[in-house]
Amino acid sequence: MRPPCEIVTQNFLPLVRGLVAQELINHMTQSEVAEKMGVSQPTISSYLKSLDTIRAEGKEEYLESNTVKLLVNDIVASSINNASPEEIIRKICSSCVNLRISGLTCRKHVKSYPGITAGCQGCLPITDEILIESRKKVITELLEVLSAMERKEDFVKVMPQVLLNICKCLPEPKTIDDIAAFPGRITKIRGKVRALLPPEFGASKHMAQILLTINAYSPSFNSTINIVNNDKVLRIMENLAIKYHTFPNNEFEKLFKEKKTKKAHVILKELIEPIKVGGIFAILNTGGVGIEPITYLFSNSLQALIEITFKIASRL
Repeated sequence: MRPPCEIVTQNFLPLVRGLVAQELINHMTQSEVAEKMGVSQPTISSYLKSLDTIRAEGKEEYLESNTVKLLVNDIVASSINNASPEEIIRKICSSCVNLRISGLTCRKHVKSYPGITAGCQGCLPITDEILIESRKKVITELLEVLSAMERKEDFVKVMPQVLLNICKCLPEPKTIDDIAAFPGRITKIRGKVRALLPPEFGASKHMAQILLTINAYSPSFNSTINIVNNDKVLRIMENLAIKYHTFPNNEFEKLFKEKKTKKAHVILKELIEPIKVGGIFAILNTGGVGIEPITYLFSNSLQALIEITFKIASRL
C-alpha cells in the first residue's frame, strides 16, 4: 500500500513550495508570500529551510526537471496576477500527472518500492483519460518498434558504439519530460537488440533535447533515432534520397543547447525550412577526438522512421 502519492507528498510538493516561496520573495514581502500561499509566515521560513536542505544534499532529481521548473514559473506568475487557488491547484495536479505517467515520479516510485516493476500502470485509471491515452500511445508505439528491432537480425549493424536510442514526443512538447525513450539506451546482447528497461517519459536528456529542438522548428517531426555514421551509411542515404546535413561535433553541440545563440537559430531555421512538410531527414555529427560520429534520423512517423532504418541496416 505505497502509491506514488508518497513520492509526491514527500519530495515533489515540498520542493515546489520552497521554489515558489523563494521566487515570490523577489516580488513581495515574506508576509505577503505567506498570504498568497495560504500559510503562516513561519511556514514560509520552514519551506525555505527545507529547500536549502534539499539543495545541500544534491540528490533530488525533481530539481533538474524542466516540468518542475516550468510549473514553478507558472505558479509564480499566476500568484502575482492573483489567479484563483483552483487554477493553481489545476496546474500542480496536471504537472503531477505528467510526471507520474511513465515519467520521473514513476521512475522514483519503482526505485523506492521493490514490490513493483518498471512499466507498472497501477495509478493510471485515476488520471485524466485523454492525457493517459496520448502517453500510453507513445509508449505502446515504442514497445512495438522495439519488438520489430528485436526480430530483425541485421539491425545490430546500425548500432553505434555509444548504443542506440529511439525517441518520440507528445504533440506540442514543452520539455524533455514530454518525450519518451528507453532508459540506459538500447544495447546489443549476443548479437541481438535488447532494451534493459521499458520506455519512459523523461528518460533521455541528450536525444530528447535534440528532438525537442527540431520539433520547435517543425512540429511535424516527432521521432528520432541515432545510428552509425560512416561513408557506407552516407551512400545508402543518398541512394534512398534522404536529405542530410553534416556538422562537426562542436557546431552540432551548439545547435542543440537549451540556450541557443542567434547563429544557431538561423542555421536551424534554414536547415528545416525546406523540409517542414515532414518526411525523413538526417543530421550528422562527424564526431571528434574520443567522440563517435553519429547519424540522427528524424521523421513525422515512428513507423516510417524504423522502416527506413531497417532499409539502411539491410544494405550495410
